[in-house]
Amino acid sequence: MNKVYTVIFISLLLILGSFYSSIVHAVDNSDYYIKYSLKMSIYNPSMNMKYELKALLTTKLSLLENNTVNYTVFIERIESKEIRGNQTSTSTTTPLNENDSNFTINIHYDYEQLYETGFSNGGVLYPILGANLYNIALFTKFYNMSYQGIEKYKDVPVHVFKYKLEYTIPYIIYNLTISSKGEYYIDTVFLQPLYYRSESVLSNGNINITLSLLLETIETNLPQNGVYGYEKTENIELLAGGLPNANILVNGNKGSSMINITNKGTEPGYLVIMYKSNAKTLATTPIIPQEKYRVIYLAPADTKNIDLGIILDNDISLKTSTISIVSNNVNWLEIGGLAVIAVVIVSITYAYYKKKSNINTENVEEHLQEETSVNENNTAH
Repeated sequence: MNKVYTVIFISLLLILGSFYSSIVHAVDNSDYYIKYSLKMSIYNPSMNMKYELKALLTTKLSLLENNTVNYTVFIERIESKEIRGNQTSTSTTTPLNENDSNFTINIHYDYEQLYETGFSNGGVLYPILGANLYNIALFTKFYNMSYQGIEKYKDVPVHVFKYKLEYTIPYIIYNLTISSKGEYYIDTVFLQPLYYRSESVLSNGNINITLSLLLETIETNLPQNGVYGYEKTENIELLAGGLPNANILVNGNKGSSMINITNKGTEPGYLVIMYKSNAKTLATTPIIPQEKYRVIYLAPADTKNIDLGIILDNDISLKTSTISIVSNNVNWLEIGGLAVIAVVIVSITYAYYKKKSNINTENVEEHLQEETSVNENNTAH
């Protein structure tokens, strides 16, 4: 029976191994895409007006040889609805073809711009919604962000953030106050938003507008591996990452405001410096509020010395490592099929050894019968 269990155990290992390899695999491609679903609503109760927008869009990142990226946004479909009192008007717009320039936005980024706009949630939202309507890249500078760690979303490793925002714009429309909260996921390789949810209120006493935004990824081929590093002190959090062959090292000494950053890899990477709310700036009278974060691009073999603007309360020693996270998206149909295969293998194995055991039993019985017959003959003589 030990042999039976050994064969069963090996069979199950082979099945689980094939299942694991079907989940965790790297994409080796210079062209990456993200298909999005975007939903937005604006509600103004004082005007009894509500505006809703739904869109399907695809972004494409084409990596070029000179460490630049061609960033394309293609809007596949837009549905809008406007409700004013008892009147409702709707419209649906789609491009005539995939080459329709009215629905395509092309941006040529270097990696520094790509990381910066991606982390600030400018990314796909900035060119679509426009700076005048909802300048996320501006307001994110003053978010109270809370880093939740790294997870997998749509089989892609992502940084998870939650945030709150309370911000007042003085002398404009009688001190317009913006209050917002939500969460967002950005991938660890290119810092592109894959999920974004926010609820915001804009008010000044006379106006009280509610804005809701939901961005979800439908499908993507972004890399499922990459590099990751994280370290925090009392005043800052450091978040490093990049393409699979990036290798980011960060060092700093307690009592100094300087850190040294090096990319010893062969592909681009980044370092995000997130300042905590109690961080003290070195400037005695800062002209503007302390920014909540800085994004630093590191080309292959690049080294930079960065002044944090604050004194380190601890030594810093950060090094990125390869990301390895098993997906939480379980394909039960695939598992069911594998389970059936496992049952078949176990059944065949059991039947084989049972048949072999029966044959051995029959041989033993025949052998015993022969011995008994021989003994009886000997006794008779």
